[in-house]
Amino acid sequence: MHGPGGVGKSALAVHVAHAVADRFADGVLYIDMRAATAGLQPLPPFEALGRLLRSLGLGSAAIPSTLDEAAARYRSLTSTRNLLVVLDDALDVGQVRPLNPAGPACAVIITSRQIMASLDSTSHLQLTGLDHADATALFVRIADPGRVRSEPEAVQQIVRQCGGLPLALRIAAARLAARPDRTLSCLADQLADPDHRLDALEHADVASPPTRTRARRRRVFHHDLATLENPGRSRARPDGNEGEADMLVLGDRLNGLGRHAEAPRVSAPVGTEPARRPSRHRGGAGPDPGPGRSPPPDPIERV
Repeated sequence: MHGPGGVGKSALAVHVAHAVADRFADGVLYIDMRAATAGLQPLPPFEALGRLLRSLGLGSAAIPSTLDEAAARYRSLTSTRNLLVVLDDALDVGQVRPLNPAGPACAVIITSRQIMASLDSTSHLQLTGLDHADATALFVRIADPGRVRSEPEAVQQIVRQCGGLPLALRIAAARLAARPDRTLSCLADQLADPDHRLDALEHADVASPPTRTRARRRRVFHHDLATLENPGRSRARPDGNEGEADMLVLGDRLNGLGRHAEAPRVSAPVGTEPARRPSRHRGGAGPDPGPGRSPPPDPIERV
């Protein structure tokens, strides 16, 4: 699955893993490849293999000392397994190729901000934002129903400003929940103000990292939007920040994520690059939304 940040790739991957877990007798493994969260470098393949091997029962002392040997041992251990591996937030093909299990009864789900077209035997899903009706339904489900009913016009304004991104909708609803004395109109007005939009869409653990400057957030958001309809674009991000890793057997720590996740849109076909035209973005050229579609929201003006 590939698409821009905040579109719901991780939530959909976890949801799918829950839905098919009973088909894999040897379990489901999840690993965060930490390609996009601030503070850490992407998880090196050798380190990821070490975590996978330990989760498959290999002692730390028995893990080979080189990448090639560790990959070979991983292939041997998975050759007869019935296992699902979730590689979330992957950087590129080089990072995930050694982590593909060898067994014919194994499967892998990969999420990334770029398409990994060179992987063999792979189906590709490009995720886009929710349409307005689904985005409204998600926001209403998370926010206080009473407050939503009292200010329907403000709800529509907030949903439009969030541009169909589930993450932005979650943050907006979380800010309202944290401020029961605040009206929806107040949040809608803040989102409509170019000087306060990014601040309005930061809250607790779903906020942009506080160490990022506003200019750096702008560059990252512009880059992520460009991946929405140009999957061949380079994965290198303009801020140089990467993500934090966590690996676990899919279980209690993931319960609830998949059940309540709103599935993002899947656009098809994948593999054709849209025509380019001048954009309304202040940064210059941007992705063409295609015939009959509204331009995607500027991530600075909308997210």
